[in-house]
Amino acid sequence: MVDPYNVFHWKNARNNGVEPNKNYIKMSYILNNPNKYDAFLFGSSRVGAIHTEKIDGVDCYNMTYSMGTPSENLANLKTMLKAGIRPKRVYIGIDTLSYTVDATLHNNEAARASYEYLKSDFQNFADHYFSLINSVKSLSIITSGVEAPGVAEIYEYGWWADYDYQSSYDWTHEGVTKGTTYEIDEAVDNIAEMNQLCNEYDIDFVVFTNPMTAMAYQDAIDNGYEEFIDKISEFTEVIDFSYLNGTKEDHSHFIDESHYTAQVGDEMIKVLNQ
Repeated sequence: MVDPYNVFHWKNARNNGVEPNKNYIKMSYILNNPNKYDAFLFGSSRVGAIHTEKIDGVDCYNMTYSMGTPSENLANLKTMLKAGIRPKRVYIGIDTLSYTVDATLHNNEAARASYEYLKSDFQNFADHYFSLINSVKSLSIITSGVEAPGVAEIYEYGWWADYDYQSSYDWTHEGVTKGTTYEIDEAVDNIAEMNQLCNEYDIDFVVFTNPMTAMAYQDAIDNGYEEFIDKISEFTEVIDFSYLNGTKEDHSHFIDESHYTAQVGDEMIKVLNQ
């Protein structure tokens, strides 16, 4: 009855006012529907604006979730392959979050702990979701009537940003790179291993960059972004969507400094479909 993160209700997620553990929900959903999709799009919440049903030639599911990292994407892909799921194509959207977020810290969070971590030891699961303190806090959240976005769209195609999403972002805070760690080589290695697995299983592997606002993009350049992209380009093509970032004054294509709109996602799909 008290399940704000929807780990017990993964078959029928409900809106409890907090972000559900989308990694756990989506992996549970896919593993229990192994033949429903033949392509997957991995990435952070930034790829949540890509309506994957519009991608030609495949039935693609969007695995987007908050702060998703290449190491977690790699773990998810390995779990799928181990379960006998063989997609035709795998996409991954990358940006500064790919190397400025420490994925191990996610395992301390009920909303972001990875599927593999929670399944590796029941104690890990119990520590997050059988906590009396969390249960008491959850009751106040559930009864508040406040809803969090991105629950209803978990199923079918997995994206969260619809076309009518309204931005209320304060643009005076634009241009600050999230994260404090710079694990470029580690992130590159994880993406390289995804590429290797896809080659091994004859899966098309598509890497693309997520658009950022002009100021956020410049901030990324100042924090190792070009080095990151160059290293990935050594072993696979990277489709660069940086040209969709507009100008310093034009924020019309963005929900905030990091998240682009579904209309931009559609423009990206036009390129991915070529």
